[in-house]
Amino acid sequence: QQAMESFREEILVQSEVGTLDGRDIYERLAECLRRISGRMREILRLRFEEGYPSTEVAVRQGISEGSVRVAQVRALRGLRDCMSRNTLVFPENG
Repeated sequence: QQAMESFREEILVQSEVGTLDGRDIYERLAECLRRISGRMREILRLRFEEGYPSTEVAVRQGISEGSVRVAQVRALRGLRDCMSRNTLVFPENG
């Protein structure tokens, strides 16, 4: 639960969605999450929903810990941009 709250804060604090109500925010976030690659979505799920450290996510995904961190940063940046503009540009790799 605390990890999900951290995720929510990471996305919402740095995006400009202050005028939206809670339901609109979650609908927009859900749409933005649907637009990212499955791997990025799974990395975020494992990190924030399940609370795994990046080392464990790396093992579960079969990638390096550095790749997990890069994918997480790119995914969070893209989600912040998507939440702010309701558009999404993500790199396909990661």
